[in-house]
Amino acid sequence: KAGFAGLEQTEWSRVALGHLYEVSGRLDQAQNYYQQALVLRPNYAYALAGLARVAAARHDYATAIQDLNLARATVKDYAFTDELVDVYRLNHQPEEARKMARESVAMLADAAQQANDNEQLGHYTDRELAYAYLKTGDLDKALEHAKIEYGRRPDNIDVNETLAWVYYKRGDYAQAQQYMQVARRTHSQNPVLLGRAGLILTKIGQAAEGRALIEKAVKTAPYLNPEVTAEGENLLAAR
Repeated sequence: KAGFAGLEQTEWSRVALGHLYEVSGRLDQAQNYYQQALVLRPNYAYALAGLARVAAARHDYATAIQDLNLARATVKDYAFTDELVDVYRLNHQPEEARKMARESVAMLADAAQQANDNEQLGHYTDRELAYAYLKTGDLDKALEHAKIEYGRRPDNIDVNETLAWVYYKRGDYAQAQQYMQVARRTHSQNPVLLGRAGLILTKIGQAAEGRALIEKAVKTAPYLNPEVTAEGENLLAAR
């Protein structure tokens, strides 16, 4: 038991469990946990965001946008703004997507500056900022912040995945593979990691292995990262 129903830490745990189901491709179970959390803690932002992702996975973009905006109105968390970038793109609203991407960068840059000014805060946002800059198309800034985070945590698998993906986006596939090998050393089956690893492998001449990873990622949870899924599906279709 995580604690008393309705307490924030209890519902945070319930949402975290729902997210595990979401990542493993079990949307119905994920939705159940998010809905339970929302009943027990009305307007809980992270449950709303979870339901938004489920709605987006089912192509109900209007509901996803509504739920994410509700979450944004409740809690200031860049993640909701970042997720809106993807949903607006999927809903063919490019200007809104660009607006959210710029807002996400601004929120994260502010948090990064605060962390640099006060080390006691203990949470740096350079990794998240690298991904945010990729969405605005600023590849140089993305690399700069990925490297800053790598300087702090060179052995961290998530940081290595980020750096690998930035290098992939810059067309430096050999460098991308170097960092992706570190990112995959725990043999995580996260579909986004597998999709990114597969795309990188196809660019360095390991097409069969790359396609196998992409197929697994797309089959498990194609909705987790629309960009990676789209690139992967285009590559598979070109067979």
